[in-house]
This record gives sequence, C-alpha cells and structure tokens, in this order.
Amino acid sequence: LLEKLNKTSSIWLNNDHNIIGKVFKELYKSDIYQSYINNNSFDFETDTRFFVKALNECILNNKLVHHILEEESIYWIDDLPFVTTILIGNIKTKSDLKPKSVFKDNTDKIFALDLFRVVINNNKEYESFILKFVENWELERIAHIDRLLLKMAFSEILTMEELPVKVSMNEYIEIAKYYSTSKSKLFVNGLLDSFVKYFEKQGKIKKTGRGLL
Repeated sequence: LLEKLNKTSSIWLNNDHNIIGKVFKELYKSDIYQSYINNNSFDFETDTRFFVKALNECILNNKLVHHILEEESIYWIDDLPFVTTILIGNIKTKSDLKPKSVFKDNTDKIFALDLFRVVINNNKEYESFILKFVENWELERIAHIDRLLLKMAFSEILTMEELPVKVSMNEYIEIAKYYSTSKSKLFVNGLLDSFVKYFEKQGKIKKTGRGLL
C-alpha cells in the first residue's frame, strides 16, 4: 500500500501542508460525519451518500486542496469538476474505481503514440518552422505550450494523410484557447494559417480521401 501511495499520491504526502490530516480533521468534525456514524443503516447506499457529500462539501471545496492542485498545475482546477463527475458516477453505479485507460480504444492509442514519435523525431525541424513564421522573435519568447501545440499540429498536417487540415487547425486552436495564454488562440491560428498556405504552395501537404483538403 505504501509503495502504491508513493507512486500516485506524492502531492498529498510530500508537502508541508499536512493536507490529509487537515481535511480529515475537518471531515471528522463535520455534521456530515456525525450524521453518518449516528445512522443505524450500514449498507452501500448509506456509504455512498456519505462519500458523495464528503467529497463535495469537505474535500473539493477545501481552499487548501485547491491551492495544492494549483501549485502542481494551474490546469488541474479547471478539470476538477470533470474528475468529480466521473468519481461520483462510478461510486453510485458501483463501478470499479481503478483508473481506466486514457484511450477510448486501441486506435486512439496508436494515433497518440504515432503523434508523439513524429513530434520528437522532427523537433528541431518544427522549431525552425515556428521561427520562419514569426517575425523578430526568439523561440524562448513563445509560450512553451504554444510551441508544443504547433509542433503537434505540424505533425498532423504534414504526416497524417487521413486527417483534414481544417480539423487539425481547429483542434489545436481550441486547445490553445483553454490551456495556454489569453493571446495564444490568435497566435496559434495566425501561425498555422501561414504555415498551411506556405506548405500548400510547396506541395508538401498531401491528403488522401474525399473532402480532406
């Protein structure tokens, strides 16, 4: 158990906030817990109601929990309601709480691995593309997440013949909107537009299938 905890729960165990102890004390003193232990019904439904209430009212609304998550990544807080919905849904339906695959199916897994490998193998070349379409900018001045998203878009547009150009562009513009700076959507949009026009003239964007251009 300790070995498993060390692998998956380091942000809760290895910090100076004693978050687990503080949340436990808050929960222990709450009306939710007192009502739970004074209930004479010991069944799955009673446990479920207690856990959902504890999760919503004592854990997910805890300011210290939010603070620690934001310290780890500013994006985690945005995803907290989504994660909570999955947890509560699994609990209510008695589903297995073991983490499910991040992939919908094996096709998605193959696509993700292919995309990852293409970006890594062409990293230097893709960085030169970014510099080509920005004026008087050094690479370090561009937000790191924007550079990553652009490289991923380059990979899809140049090497994945079955994906429409517009689909790749729109997806990465939307991702930039949610996960990067306030100006990233316009930046990624403008650079990808210039990139596509240039490489279409070069004849290097080759798509197969009806309606893919």
